[in-house]
Amino acid sequence: MKKFFLLVANLVLTALLRIRYRITYKGLDKVLKTIKASKRGCLFLPTHLAVVVDPLIIGLPLVRHFPLRPLIVEYMYYAPLFHRLMRLFRALPICDFSTGYNPLKLKRTETMLHEVVEGLKKGERFLIYPSGTTRHTAREVVGGAFGVHQIVSTHPDVDIVLVRLTGLWGSTFSRALTLGKGPNAIKALTDGMWTALKNLLFFVPKREVTVEFELAAPDFPYHASKVVFNQYLETWYNKPYGPHGEPLKLVSFSFWKEDFPIVAREEERLSQLEFIPSYVRKAILAKLQELSNIPSDKISYNMRLVEDLGLDSLTLAELIFFLEEQFDVTFIVPEDLVTVAHVLEIAMIGKISHHERQWDLKDWNKARPQKRVQLPGGKTLPEVFLKACDGRLFDIATADPARGPITYYTIKRTCLLLSKQIAKLQGDKIGILIAAANPAQILVLSCQMAGKIPVMIDWTIQDDTCHELDVVLSSWVFLDRPMKVDLSHLKPKLVMLEELKIEATFFDVLRSAIAALMPSFALRKRLLPIHSDAVQLVQKGSISHTAVLSDMRQTLEANILFETDRLLAAAPSFTYSGFCYTGMLPLLSGLRVVYYPNPDESKRLAYALDHWNVTVLWGRSETIQKIFESTDAQHAHLRLVLTLL
Repeated sequence: MKKFFLLVANLVLTALLRIRYRITYKGLDKVLKTIKASKRGCLFLPTHLAVVVDPLIIGLPLVRHFPLRPLIVEYMYYAPLFHRLMRLFRALPICDFSTGYNPLKLKRTETMLHEVVEGLKKGERFLIYPSGTTRHTAREVVGGAFGVHQIVSTHPDVDIVLVRLTGLWGSTFSRALTLGKGPNAIKALTDGMWTALKNLLFFVPKREVTVEFELAAPDFPYHASKVVFNQYLETWYNKPYGPHGEPLKLVSFSFWKEDFPIVAREEERLSQLEFIPSYVRKAILAKLQELSNIPSDKISYNMRLVEDLGLDSLTLAELIFFLEEQFDVTFIVPEDLVTVAHVLEIAMIGKISHHERQWDLKDWNKARPQKRVQLPGGKTLPEVFLKACDGRLFDIATADPARGPITYYTIKRTCLLLSKQIAKLQGDKIGILIAAANPAQILVLSCQMAGKIPVMIDWTIQDDTCHELDVVLSSWVFLDRPMKVDLSHLKPKLVMLEELKIEATFFDVLRSAIAALMPSFALRKRLLPIHSDAVQLVQKGSISHTAVLSDMRQTLEANILFETDRLLAAAPSFTYSGFCYTGMLPLLSGLRVVYYPNPDESKRLAYALDHWNVTVLWGRSETIQKIFESTDAQHAHLRLVLTLL
């Protein structure tokens, strides 16, 4: 049955590709004949020009002849749109080091590479991108990537096939149109579907794509150093086009007229850089000299960090840490660090607000009655939450910059779904290792609904409470970011939120969606018995539902908050204040709240006050002071500032 589904999936995907692409394969028959006759494991090492499409273009003709296991970056592997397909092809998730480095990532990567080596010993075939990321420029740059070199060094008795793909540089799935920044895969897919429809499927202008397969030559550097190994690959990949790389190729979106994609142009930064103080220039250039071993007087503003200076994911992570520590810049996206000029600009100007996704805030700003908020009756947090959903099910409850505004219905449905999954996990206590945003509140309620005690883990220190736990719930999104504390010891206990959602069946999702429409009195009997302890915190130990709800009610009596208010919460969820007052209280009382998980990002919090039309700011006194010191804005909507003790 699995072979049948693979065949159908292959035929369907191949047909879809042919709508837009005219693909020529070179050397494929010779490679297939050799690999099928070999009993050794095999590595297919292709260039990586574009997301989504180039794995399909390369992989589909191969899986018709033998199983092929691709290594896919985690955010793509766990995406609901692709995950079923990934599991069907037995793909392996690999960490995305472009978002930053931490020891836990490194340990997960080592485990994955070990699995690849063991698979090669059994004769399995893998498709791995040596660069580890989509191409940033017209040239393929492997740089300091270590994964493939480590595999080949560990197990050199392997067949290697080099794959050169050309013709996709200029596609909407590539970085050619976005100044080296990662393309929006979902938008590219929807735009592609619209292109196919408006051209009546049969008249879609074709993009010419060539895929060249070649068995590793006798001079392949199996036992060479990483530098020599990666340089060999780069030379082979870029051989047809020389030092300038592959020419940009634009293809019209329309058969009926010329309708080409817009290519983003590099901003003029030199005029801004003239005003950067000399001490900033010297500090940045000295750090780049240290990381690249290139003299500072040889480093120019237009030099690229990866291609010209040779920085890899580890040295980029070190550069980001340096910028955060020395220049008080936060929320740096590694992909925005393309040239030396970008580094100087970020260090001086601190361009952070523009990185946030711009959500539709119409429902967030929707008018509400001038009615004082209060907690519904109930003895436990889940009971109060379910009652809070009654009468406001499709109103906005919470928001955060990563997920935008979320309704009570969405939170309720997700809690009901996850609680069934969490109930199956081992132990009465479940660790929660996640930022103070929507997922944190959802996981707390889900654990409580599953009859478990949530244990909020402090990721800023070595938290000893983890030793008594069997399971720690977290998220790839959270663990992908750079961390100053080594959390690799938690790896055996980690269960990912993305994995829990994926494990849910269609009927599980359907049942939770229907159940979420039911009123609170109809659901209470369906929940598992709720433990008397609401939460366990590092500093306060176990705290009962009665104590938490009592504190919330006293706080609402002492502070006049209305349903018209919009709260900005900036406190970590592993503290009592962050858990109780800025975390659960607004959700349970009907007060709109936007969560910003890092209280140290003062510039970003100042931006959030105006962007989300915040009327109430709640945080620690030092956080609030830094927010107002970081900007001259008047924050017209802000009416009340509350401090946490």
